Amino acid sequence: NTLRATLCAALAFPFAGLAAPAPRPVSFQKQTLTTEYWSDGLNAADLNADGHVDIISGPFWYAGPDFKPRYTVYAPEPQELEKNPTNSMFTFVADFNGDGRPDLLILGRVLHHSAYWYENPGAAAAIAPDARWKKHFVAQRVFGESPLFTDVDGDGLPDVITGKRRWAHGPTGDAEPNGTPYISAFLLRRAADKSVSYVPRRLDDQGGIGTQLVTADINAESLPKLKDPLMALRKASKQVSDVVSAQTALATGEVDIVVGGGEWLTAVLAADNPNLDWTIPKQGGLRWAQSIGVVAGSTQPDLALEFVKYIVSPEGQARLATASCYWGMPANAKAGDALSAEAKAVLRWDQQPDFLTRAQLYPIPDAATDTAMQDMWTEMLNQ
Repeated sequence: NTLRATLCAALAFPFAGLAAPAPRPVSFQKQTLTTEYWSDGLNAADLNADGHVDIISGPFWYAGPDFKPRYTVYAPEPQELEKNPTNSMFTFVADFNGDGRPDLLILGRVLHHSAYWYENPGAAAAIAPDARWKKHFVAQRVFGESPLFTDVDGDGLPDVITGKRRWAHGPTGDAEPNGTPYISAFLLRRAADKSVSYVPRRLDDQGGIGTQLVTADINAESLPKLKDPLMALRKASKQVSDVVSAQTALATGEVDIVVGGGEWLTAVLAADNPNLDWTIPKQGGLRWAQSIGVVAGSTQPDLALEFVKYIVSPEGQARLATASCYWGMPANAKAGDALSAEAKAVLRWDQQPDFLTRAQLYPIPDAATDTAMQDMWTEMLNQ
């Protein structure tokens, strides 16, 4: 203890008289990379993994730390300064295909250019004199003059959020000056083989926001803003009920539409009511998921694990998909091999890829938000 105290004191004393360092003067030095008009937006990232940040501007990137070497991303096209903004208004950087290299998403003038992402070929290939990064189509047009590049659906991949407003450039400046004022998302999807696609999703057709977009998570503080729409929805509804009551109301014709239903609600009624159908709206929906695991302290963990393996197997998933209590879309894509053609038709098996692009997992709120959500729901039920 004495040795420890002495050592601590010896370490503490030298720092006792030290003062904070005096602030150093800061200055900026202008460096001209080019006098040619190639882009309206730029970005910075370490593209060749040498530990130095590089500058990306239009078809070129300038290697740090001195930014004098210039390399090509795509074929340069002369841009007319007086005519229109360039084919590179926004440049976003991210690893789109999961290979560990920073790729580029480039958006041009929305009325004239399509959107593409460019695949980083690697450090050696990127500095070749004739370098051309592989070009991947994103969308014919990405409207909006200040798109957001952020993960909006919580899957860890960057999405693009943007919108279109009426008369953005006056009554004659746009192809459709009175067109639908919408907010839309382009959601990044990465397949198992690392192929990439951006899936468009219309979020709103009345917002009309083309600039100054902001995203935020729903939390206990922001939740009250949803109260009035929720209460209005309750007043317009015939009933808010459990699964059995909702199925009964559909079967008897008491209600025609159930919001929040799906194949699990309608499948068992399909035989008696073939006109009953279900879908996911264009605005999207929540994807319901269940989990299974082996509890701690299990007396037969090996058998429990085998049961888990069976449940998630194609056969187990197919049996659960058509269970007598309610049906549900399998999480195992190979379960289709064990399903009959009739079951697939009821489950809308062939349309699942499209449905999945418009669905996202139910958000997991923190404790405070969860409590606030339950309180608001209870209030709605009691009104």
